[in-house]
Amino acid sequence: MSAITLKSVPAELVKELKSRASRNHRSLSGEILYRLTKSLENEGGGESALREEASIQADAWTRIGGGWVPDESAADEIAALYAERSSGRDVSF
Repeated sequence: MSAITLKSVPAELVKELKSRASRNHRSLSGEILYRLTKSLENEGGGESALREEASIQADAWTRIGGGWVPDESAADEIAALYAERSSGRDVSF
């Protein structure tokens, strides 16, 4: 495998890459390789890029939601949501 050296990388970019690498449980090198690979795969956008973005967002919501413990049951949460709903506005045609 080849090695690449980057020069003059802005400190803020390095900081952000390190942060994302930590969040994604990757080394800095692994995060950079992952992002370069995905960038080349998704070059030009399209459906593949949208799927990748949706997958990233779903993973993030799973990580966020995984630690949440509700105070009420799902049925009670749903009932409370319905109780707070308005009947909407009057519309005449």
